[in-house]
Amino acid sequence: MTHLQAVDASTVNLAAWRQLLDGWEPAGSTSHGPSYRHPGQTTGVTADLRDDGAGGLCLRMYVDYAGMESGYGYTLEQARQHLAPTPRERAAIADADLEHELQRLRVRRDARRLLDAEEGAAADLPTPTRLDAFLAVNDPDPEYRIDGLLPTGGNALLAAQHKAGKSTLVANLLRAVADGATFLERHTTRPATVTLVDNELDPRTLRRWLVDQTIDTTGAVSVVSLRGRVGSFDILNDQVRARWAAQLRGTDVLVFDCLRPALDALGLDENHDAGRFLIALDALKAEAGIDELIVVHHMGHGGERSRGDSRILDWPDAIWKILREKPDDPDSPRYFSAFGRDVDVHETRLEFDAATRRLRAEGNSRRMAAIDYACEAVVALLAEQGPQQGLTQHAIESALKESGIPRSDIREALHLLQKRGRTIVVPAARNAKLHMLLPQLASSPQLAASSPASTPTTSPPPL
Repeated sequence: MTHLQAVDASTVNLAAWRQLLDGWEPAGSTSHGPSYRHPGQTTGVTADLRDDGAGGLCLRMYVDYAGMESGYGYTLEQARQHLAPTPRERAAIADADLEHELQRLRVRRDARRLLDAEEGAAADLPTPTRLDAFLAVNDPDPEYRIDGLLPTGGNALLAAQHKAGKSTLVANLLRAVADGATFLERHTTRPATVTLVDNELDPRTLRRWLVDQTIDTTGAVSVVSLRGRVGSFDILNDQVRARWAAQLRGTDVLVFDCLRPALDALGLDENHDAGRFLIALDALKAEAGIDELIVVHHMGHGGERSRGDSRILDWPDAIWKILREKPDDPDSPRYFSAFGRDVDVHETRLEFDAATRRLRAEGNSRRMAAIDYACEAVVALLAEQGPQQGLTQHAIESALKESGIPRSDIREALHLLQKRGRTIVVPAARNAKLHMLLPQLASSPQLAASSPASTPTTSPPPL
């Protein structure tokens, strides 16, 4: 340091320092000399004037201020350049700061290049395979792990509405895969080892629900409860992912329930970063030698589409859905459907056995359930008319309007009842057409002139 020499340090130097520190408030004195505080700093920036050991004074800062470092002794000239710089000095400081920042960015850029080069050199690149050799490989595994739902080696996304029963479906899935049982009593399953990574249910609740399933091959099922420890599943970190791969090695089917808590724990945005986590899951699947992967995800409130990044819908080979007929009614019937690559399972109603917590796919879709409801309403209405009586389509629609049945459902129901042979259309006066139940026509004089074979009917519209 270049010291400011003065014949009388106590007078000349102190006056110059006081002039420079005009606007600072005196803050008492220390054993070294006067102390000053800057009034505009809530952090309490202080500085001491002290003997520099060479017959002069220097300024010792205690908090970084105006580019000055704490604990460094500044001469009067150095302090002036920082606290009251001239326009030329201000420009020089800005240029120096700019060059310092540029150099820092250059170092980071070069470091990134070196790191990329190191990782690139260590990467295991796949070797291209000619098509004749590729097609000559004999795949011993069947086409599906779960017939019609989960292709061998595939990924599935189970998207469910809030409280629609996804955890119950997952428990049924574990039993079907472990025991080789029929999933939903409809889809045959190849037995395999399966691991559930759950981050939502309390372990005690999960244990009770799995006990109710009465899984026979319990040794084929492993459970990892991450509730309260979701951050430990940081598979974006290569080293952490390698540890998880070692833990999961030997698993054939991995079920991850569910996606959103993991994204939150890792600071990922569901609307933009979900793809990063799914790519890491694919890497985990490959490193651990897992065959199939099923990820559970929530739909939006009241919607029928999984939330978040569109990448969530692009990632799976198959998308499974669980929906309530009425999203706001917890007792509303549930429906299951699936579609994707070589997967096309139409919507089917799920029946629930409360004693065993088992699900069975049985019944029609929500649309067909609505049509069946309309059919029963039409039959009940026509039965009230008595023998030899019928109603026009307009009269039926008007009578059932108060029941809240849509006109389109009534019209489809009328076509379906004719197709099933439960009703017939009979000509009446003024070119009217009456819909009647077939049993009511047994004593009708119109039956001889208008029979089901002679009465024109139209095909029902596609459902």
